[in-house]
Amino acid sequence: GADGRGRVIYAFAALLLVELVSFGIFSSQIGFYHDDWSFLELASQGGDFWGIVKAFNDTKHFPTRPVEIIQFPLFLVLGKFNPLVYQILQLSLETAQGFLFYLLLNRMTGSRKLALAAAALALMCPNRSATHFWFSNSPQAVSLALVLASLLAQLNWLESRKRFWLLLAQAAYLLSVLSYESTAFL
Repeated sequence: GADGRGRVIYAFAALLLVELVSFGIFSSQIGFYHDDWSFLELASQGGDFWGIVKAFNDTKHFPTRPVEIIQFPLFLVLGKFNPLVYQILQLSLETAQGFLFYLLLNRMTGSRKLALAAAALALMCPNRSATHFWFSNSPQAVSLALVLASLLAQLNWLESRKRFWLLLAQAAYLLSVLSYESTAFL
């Protein structure tokens, strides 16, 4: 009902605030790193979105991570040479991860407070700065968000046995692994 939606909106807002206070405050001060520049160079060769997709595909560096062939050009078309845009995209992906983690833990534990605290702590985790600031590592964030969505869809399937949820769970998991293989064992 409306009360449940309000709690979900409150949780999302709280996690967004945690992300902004923990890492968003640094976003305007961050630039590009070595791998970022090589991707920006590829983008400058490709032109529009599909040209950049072709440039990434032609490198033959992404056979085990084909989702990156679409994800990086999308980032590059949106961000061009403005590092702040990439930081906003990273913050958005991390907020999505935190929110999906909250939803998953809330479903598994039945405790909104515990789920919110755990998701907030996961977002604040300072020992993974590469995922916070390095856009070349953004496939990790995409992969984690997709695997969390997969786990939520799997829970829906276990409860409803509706084939849609099973197919969605499997598709999100496959896309997750094809974005970055670190989620393969989840």
